[in-house]
Amino acid sequence: MAAKLEEDRFEWESILEEDLFTHINRGDMNKESKDHLVWGGDTTGVFSVKLIYVCLANQINSPTDGAFFSLWQAKAMPKDIITGWRILLDKIPTSINLFKRGVTVNSTICALCRESEESTQHLFLDCVIAQRVWFMCFRCLGVLFVQHKELKCHFENFYLIHMSLKHNQVWKGM
Repeated sequence: MAAKLEEDRFEWESILEEDLFTHINRGDMNKESKDHLVWGGDTTGVFSVKLIYVCLANQINSPTDGAFFSLWQAKAMPKDIITGWRILLDKIPTSINLFKRGVTVNSTICALCRESEESTQHLFLDCVIAQRVWFMCFRCLGVLFVQHKELKCHFENFYLIHMSLKHNQVWKGM
């Protein structure tokens, strides 16, 4: 049973568990006091969305920093920004991701092109159908564009020279 629980856990859950056991083993918990919730991200102990954003922004040390920064600066509807965020984190329910999570899928092959496995990368960039959609979008804007082969690079480096910063932020949100 313990092995099964460890299998289903996210990495961050294992880290929290280790922290909990460290505190328990040190004996620095007061058994006489009542439990209460305290936000550890600030000295006041009061939670706010702004503070969680600052904490998360400070923890990101990956090559995707620029992509996430650009994403949150995009002028788009929140649902579109969240979709972009999920794409960058590879949290879109593609056939491959569903299969990895134990969901029964008929096939992991892309339902659009039937040429390759349906990953986030494939669904948004590599699939010939997705490439046609990108091409039509660019053609409508009158843009000649060479597409990156990696989602994070594609998002970070996308900039239309003939448009203003504001227009680029809107386009990135799309």
